[in-house]
Amino acid sequence: MDPSAKPVLVIAPHPDDEILGVGGTIAKYTNMGWPVTVLTVSGHTPPLYSSGVYEKTVEEALRAHALVGVTDSRFLELPCTMLGTVPVHELNGLILEAVRSVEPAIVLCPYPDRHIDHRLIFDAAMVATRPVDVGS
Repeated sequence: MDPSAKPVLVIAPHPDDEILGVGGTIAKYTNMGWPVTVLTVSGHTPPLYSSGVYEKTVEEALRAHALVGVTDSRFLELPCTMLGTVPVHELNGLILEAVRSVEPAIVLCPYPDRHIDHRLIFDAAMVATRPVDVGS
């Protein structure tokens, strides 16, 4: 890997948020040789969707990731539109775990718009990337 390459972490609340939101930016970074990891927090999982729907959206996400050069795709498999039922400390911890694993120089996360999942993931990303260590 190019020593000037900077790891990038994209945190997507749902499958397709990363491509629709920052797909061009992802392609720019991968074309520069920077490794991009996409963490998709939730998915179309039961009980709201059948398992077949979830498998199809993951397959589609992986194809889209390949098109823009993503080689590290991670899926947390939390139920979409229900992130508000996950304890905040658990959600923060899952995002923090990804940040520590990737050690990104750049983090791209959703704007905290009206969708509750977007707001929760934005908040968790802010907690996970704050410039002080947990407990300090």
